[in-house]
This record gives sequence, structure tokens and C-alpha cells, in this order.
Amino acid sequence: MKDMYKYLIFPLMLFSHLFGDDFPNFPGGYVGMSINYGSKRTIGCQLSFGVAVPSVGEASMGPFLFPGIGCGYRYSSINKQNYFYGDLQFTLNANGAWGGAATGIAFVNGERLRRTKGYIGFLLGGYIIDYTNDPQKNHLYNGAHLGLAIPIMGTHFYP
Repeated sequence: MKDMYKYLIFPLMLFSHLFGDDFPNFPGGYVGMSINYGSKRTIGCQLSFGVAVPSVGEASMGPFLFPGIGCGYRYSSINKQNYFYGDLQFTLNANGAWGGAATGIAFVNGERLRRTKGYIGFLLGGYIIDYTNDPQKNHLYNGAHLGLAIPIMGTHFYP
């Protein structure tokens, strides 16, 4: 868990700059919370944060591209294994439909393992597939996603 903070500090510092003196120029973004349920009876939760890229889409019209960070926890009731993860993610949102990709690190049994993720959905529901590269066994996860993204209004992302 302590290692995860080390990998999230740079993105947090980058995003925190947006909340400094230039707050009136903040492009907007979101804070997301989600739960998922998937393969091997695995349940998980994730918190994420993204900032709109002003050069993509039209202001207030979209589509919107949100680079961001996500961190989460998963637990499998079949093999009694749990792990934490942190991701850098890119999410595209247009008219309620969203999708994206992420790469990051999973902390499984004291090891840091590389992981990749893809996701797609509409409004509150979606589908996740991710792959954790473990030298002994590669883990593929498929799951249903239920989440809520709370918008942060700004100069580019607003109703």
C-alpha cells in the first residue's frame, strides 16, 4: 500500500497545479466512484479523477477526453486473494457513452505487477477487462461496472 502512494504522487502534483492560482482557467473534470463484480467472484471498488483536455471537442459540447488517475481494491471470494492497484487512464466521453484504456501497477502479495485495462459503457453501467502480468500466472479479469462520475465544471467541460 505504501508503494502505491509513491506512484500516484506525480500525477497528483500535476493535477494540483490546476487548482492553484489559475483556477478560473481550470478546464473541468470529474471525480468517479465505482464498484465492479467479475470473474472468479471478484468484487472491487475504485476512485478516479480526470481532467478535461481543452483541445479535444468543443467546449460544453464534447466529446471530452479525460486523462486521469484511478486507484482501487479487488477481492476474490474463490481464491481468497486481494490486491490494490493504481492506474493512469484515458477516458473518452461523448453523449453519455464512455470508454478508455489504462495502464498501471497492481500490488499482489507484496509484488508490483504491471497491468493494463480497457473499459466501455453508457451512463452508470459498463464492462471492464484487465490483464495483470504475473510471472507465474497471467490474470485476466472481466467484470461489470457500476459507477458514478461527479462532474467538476470548468472552462471546457460544463453543461
